[in-house]
Amino acid sequence: FNLFSRIRTHAGLREVSNSSRRMLGSIKGIQGAKYGFSRKSRHTGAALVQRGDKKVVGVVLGAISLTALNRSMSDILDDAFAKD
Repeated sequence: FNLFSRIRTHAGLREVSNSSRRMLGSIKGIQGAKYGFSRKSRHTGAALVQRGDKKVVGVVLGAISLTALNRSMSDILDDAFAKD
């Protein structure tokens, strides 16, 4: 997950930003994230988060916007860690 946990990386000719940087900067314990978009499936994403000894993978499918994707991902992960 080294590549998916970077907010920025050097790509040979220039430095590029990770499209998941909002998620990387806003979710506590995030190890890596990747998301994408297509017209049929809308915004989708996956994230690996570790808090203490527990690791959780969150997946969101069909979000109507990046804001909704990030909010849903945060809620899912917070709920998963709250169930300890």
